[in-house]
Amino acid sequence: MTVIKMTDLDLANKRVLIREDLNVPVKDGKVTSD
Repeated sequence: MTVIKMTDLDLANKRVLIREDLNVPVKDGKVTSD
């Protein structure tokens, strides 16, 4: 599977929405492990 990098795209003068899914354990608003 080929991964497209942000630097490979022509994004000049365009809006970009980035969605990240950070699967980390959180307790009381703080990350509990690395």
